[in-house]
Amino acid sequence: MNMFVLIEIEVENMTEIKLVSEEEFEQNKKRLFERMENCLEEEPATRNFTKQDINWIDEKIDWKELKEYTKELMHQRQRMFFLSHAHDKIMGKPQLIFPTIQRIPLLRLVSRVIKEKIKGAEDERATQVFEYKFIDDKFDKRYDGKTEDTLALDFFVYRVVDNGKEHYVFSQKRLSEEHAEFYGMQINLDDLSDLSSNLKIRKISSIFLLKEHKPSIEVLDNEKLVIFTKELKEKFGWDMANFQDFIFTHPDGNIYDYSDDFNKLRIAQLLSSKYEGYPLHLLKLGPVGTGKTTEAEVLDHKFQEEQGILEAGSSRMKVLVPSFKEKPANLGYICNCNRVAIIDELMKMIQGVMDVSHQQSSVSAYLGELNMLLEQKRRTVGSGNDNSAVVKSTAKVCITSNPLAGLSNLSEHLKVIDPTTMSRLFVWVQDKEECDKIYNKNIRKSPEHSFNPPNNFSREVFCSCSSIRYKDSVRGKLDAFLTIYDSCQQFIVDFDKDRVKSISNDISKLCKDGLKDVWKARGLHHSILILDGLVKFRCLFMDYDAEFKVKEEDYQLLSKILMHACKSWERELIEQDWSNGL
Repeated sequence: MNMFVLIEIEVENMTEIKLVSEEEFEQNKKRLFERMENCLEEEPATRNFTKQDINWIDEKIDWKELKEYTKELMHQRQRMFFLSHAHDKIMGKPQLIFPTIQRIPLLRLVSRVIKEKIKGAEDERATQVFEYKFIDDKFDKRYDGKTEDTLALDFFVYRVVDNGKEHYVFSQKRLSEEHAEFYGMQINLDDLSDLSSNLKIRKISSIFLLKEHKPSIEVLDNEKLVIFTKELKEKFGWDMANFQDFIFTHPDGNIYDYSDDFNKLRIAQLLSSKYEGYPLHLLKLGPVGTGKTTEAEVLDHKFQEEQGILEAGSSRMKVLVPSFKEKPANLGYICNCNRVAIIDELMKMIQGVMDVSHQQSSVSAYLGELNMLLEQKRRTVGSGNDNSAVVKSTAKVCITSNPLAGLSNLSEHLKVIDPTTMSRLFVWVQDKEECDKIYNKNIRKSPEHSFNPPNNFSREVFCSCSSIRYKDSVRGKLDAFLTIYDSCQQFIVDFDKDRVKSISNDISKLCKDGLKDVWKARGLHHSILILDGLVKFRCLFMDYDAEFKVKEEDYQLLSKILMHACKSWERELIEQDWSNGL
């Protein structure tokens, strides 16, 4: 009597059930096995597959085919092991889902007993059937039987969003919070797979078995970084003036200039590293129509963060910090950003809270939650519903906003904004010179005429200090900028701390009211990082000094910028007084 087997086949992305003869089934299985053997460099008999770890193979093989091959190979060897390739790639910033290691079953051997009546007899015949259940297979012990053996490994579980798609990365090593490229094997899971219930996650779009990862942008040491910027001067014309123009070029092709001191301050913020564990965050206040939102768009285009610009005026304050309504926790806007977190119209968000609560103290409490994120401390946060997360922000915060209505100067903002939060931000208030420059439409056109050139506008160039090829186009310039940015985050210049303290103390003497205490708290931190960025700007685009030595002119420029900022802090912020100057 001929025996038949039901099999699942893929037809135009749809699964069909087909009845085939047992002979045809065995032939197809044999052909699959032979094809898999040809994909591997070594014969199975010579490969030492282990049950204690993932066995990585060199060739990329479709997961469904790899499962069938693994089943046949395990049947031959009479033991369990798990095979995976590392040819899939995703990019993103990893979010640790669980504070502890999770033991994940990758493979199960299950058995169930099938009973059938014997024709012409009252007795039943019992047959024990064994089956392998992989990580993406549905498993229910009520129907699939009992587990005879399990291959389970320990993983840290991370969430990574790449191009809007959610992946859960299983890593055998703890990862840092920086944006990276991940290499491994992606497995799409059914919502009803056993893993969903084990991890207590509502839905998993895919898992990613990680083999290795690396930073998404190449980081250069100091000597190579200077060689790199020298080559970029030849390729892109990037001296100090042209690099500054690039920084302030909008996607519309216009260069939006601000005051010279602010231009240098913004570049210093971007090129500066960290001091005492956290970077320089900048809050810019100004009246309507002075290019604040435009500059936010300029920054957003340089970094192209997946989160984009946060429109604070249309958002609630809780969007900034971790929220635990869902699992995994939403880490909030600042933690979800990688290099920069750009917040537009923060004061409208604050005003909205004041209008609802009628209490300034509630706003201060909300903003106080930002302190940990601004100082980029690694902390475990959670709620009472067994939902916690490890957070560590990595982004420099760039805030642009109009002032709060009815508050006449920056000192009065301390009645609303927690002074401990304000002290962690360097505040720049636009003055008459800067406002007039924007009001008078002092805007220049980029030499490229369009910041989004046609596809044929590209010429590939190679930088000898780097393994990356950069195209002489907008995309190439953005990649080159990110290499400079990431490399500058890795070190801080050697400076005279007493000299910087003296400059910072001079500013403290000029501060009035509560601003004196705010500046004393972290004024030295801000001063050191502004100096750090100014020195890097000069050494990378004018002097090409790989030792990054601080000169007297750097201390003088630091003092000039700080004096300018301090003077602006006393400016009247009532809207009708903006035209009166300083």
